Amino acid sequence: MRLLAVLLGALALAAPALADANYTDTTGEDPGSADITTIHVANSPATGSITFTVYMTGVPVLTNDVTILVLIDSDKNPATGNPLGADYMLGLDSGGWYWTRWNATQANFVDVPGASMPVTFANGVFKATLHDTDIGAVKSFNFG
Repeated sequence: MRLLAVLLGALALAAPALADANYTDTTGEDPGSADITTIHVANSPATGSITFTVYMTGVPVLTNDVTILVLIDSDKNPATGNPLGADYMLGLDSGGWYWTRWNATQANFVDVPGASMPVTFANGVFKATLHDTDIGAVKSFNFG
């Protein structure tokens, strides 16, 4: 299975200067495989929405062996959440997208009921928009 994880730093939702941010990844580490090239993160304080757009090469369509994950540390505390500190996980594979929250009792991510957000993948571009209330209406968070 090829796993593409969005690995980045912090994004502050309240700061207008960080309304849009681009992150460039090195490319060509494993020729012929899927490769994240650029990640664009946009927030809209007026609507409370956060959009992740991930540009990739080597993955024009989602096949059964590709999974894309965005891990969100909503409390910015690496001691909570999964072993990486993630409280939420947005995933996309050939079966569709899923939005989950870390459950410490079960030591696993569990589905968040009633989640509805636009998530798309076409021509190597993954795009997902979530609302800040999806992660607890926090003003900043880490993601990876």
